[in-house]
Amino acid sequence: IDDAQKDITKAMNYIGTHDDDISEDRESELTRASEVLKSARAELKNNKPDYLQVVKLAQQANSLADTILENARSEHETMERLMQKATNSIRDAKAAHSKAKEYLEDHSGDVDSDAKSTLAQSTTCLSNLNNVSPNDLNGKIKIANDAEQYANSAYKKAKKDVDEAEEERARKQRAASSSYSSGSSYRSSGFGSGSVSRSSPSIGGSRSFGSSSSTGGSRSVGSSGRTGGSRS
Repeated sequence: IDDAQKDITKAMNYIGTHDDDISEDRESELTRASEVLKSARAELKNNKPDYLQVVKLAQQANSLADTILENARSEHETMERLMQKATNSIRDAKAAHSKAKEYLEDHSGDVDSDAKSTLAQSTTCLSNLNNVSPNDLNGKIKIANDAEQYANSAYKKAKKDVDEAEEERARKQRAASSSYSSGSSYRSSGFGSGSVSRSSPSIGGSRSFGSSSSTGGSRSVGSSGRTGGSRS
């Protein structure tokens, strides 16, 4: 009976210390164990107690108390792990959101509206965490996970936008450099330099024509291209 009472008291104290983490069913079970032990004490007070029955009842109460304490501990430890998971989930969600937010702000000119809209959804999820009951750890974990997923998605979309924008700027820069190089080669070859050289016949050149006939007559025609030339 004394051993059973010690175990009942131990389970009762543990439940009282971690009441928020432990199901109310454990308290009902604890009441049942106390009633069984009370029956053992009542039997012991009889003029001719049934000692075997007393021992049986005391052992039953002790067994119930042990089971209650074990279940209570399991529930508390489970709740602690769940609480730690919720804490980590919220921390990770906030870190992912902060990373995405900073990246979008630093590259706002290159980021499309889709990434910004996705980040806004992450912000909304983080705000909704304040509306969840402190005891609803599963609810907190779900919302935190949603916020982290939205933040990661926003970051990936923004990164893709920035990479494409930088690639486009590099392409334009290469095209501009290529055009500048072509213009420099064209000028260095002499085309478009404004210098033209031609060869022209010299004014004042001379021509002579002569013909003779078998009759012995002769004729000569001479011309000079020079101004003031003579002809005979």
